[in-house]
Amino acid sequence: MTGIIFDMDGVILDSNPYHRDAWLSFLRKRGVIIDEQTFLDKIFGSTGKEALRHFLGQDLTDDTLVDYTRAIDAEFRENFLLDQKVGPIKDLRKFLESVKMAGCRIALATSAPNENVRVVFQKLELNSYFDIIVDQSQITKGKPDPEIYNLTVEKLGLPKDQCVVLEDSLVGVTSACRAGLKVIGITSTQPESALKNVGASICIGDYTGFTFEDVVKLLA
Repeated sequence: MTGIIFDMDGVILDSNPYHRDAWLSFLRKRGVIIDEQTFLDKIFGSTGKEALRHFLGQDLTDDTLVDYTRAIDAEFRENFLLDQKVGPIKDLRKFLESVKMAGCRIALATSAPNENVRVVFQKLELNSYFDIIVDQSQITKGKPDPEIYNLTVEKLGLPKDQCVVLEDSLVGVTSACRAGLKVIGITSTQPESALKNVGASICIGDYTGFTFEDVVKLLA
């Protein structure tokens, strides 16, 4: 049996614009101006608490961090729900159906909070495809630490050499590689060269024409 492990943001949907707008708005109100590349490098794929301490100071209290991340995530969900044209990355559903038909176990491994996962999965109607969901509430260390992928593989109950990860961020690819997993890079936020440089085996732009047979070839 094969395990397919998805990150969420940038892998299941292009949520970058909603996160970017929420973060840039929040930081701007506190006098911190960053560009999109800095957002991708320092925030996308990491935990909110780590990013907040990076930009606003290591002395932020845990209570303040909780309040700040909740405010940012609430704005993300508002931005996401207001977009009537939002959808998954092209042909994601076809790929999910392909691997589900092949008997794969499918997991989500995301640094996002449970509330974000719930809203995204409900709006995109994805719950029926996933056997395991690991989110921010179940981990203590953010990517690139391998904790989240080690935990997800443990929950899947499969050997690591029979699992593959789909990731779009540099910290996410690094996290999966440190866990000893093969990675398919999704070039929604980073170029192929950058993803392969940190360990992605192959890269795809979206799921067009990508099937379970391609996963088998990677794991062979």
